[in-house]
Amino acid sequence: MEDLNIIEKQAYDKVYNTAMADIEKGFFLNINACKANVRKINQSMRALENGAVFASSLEEVNKVNTLLAEKRGRLNAYKALIKWHDEKVKAYETDR
Repeated sequence: MEDLNIIEKQAYDKVYNTAMADIEKGFFLNINACKANVRKINQSMRALENGAVFASSLEEVNKVNTLLAEKRGRLNAYKALIKWHDEKVKAYETDR
């Protein structure tokens, strides 16, 4: 089984680096989509955690832990993007 921290880091990097590359190309960050993704990921994580109670084998528990680590990485990336956006908006507003 892969290390869960590595899975979480890979998921974080994939989301965050892709978004930042798009921003550098001139695209705008859709903050509403980021917030919606945070809500969806939180819902799916709750469902996985509740369903893990009924796991019948250690293999199923490991699959759930792997999925949770991936979702946790994505969740943290979206939260970091939202924080980055809020800081940029705040800096822009104070410069006005």
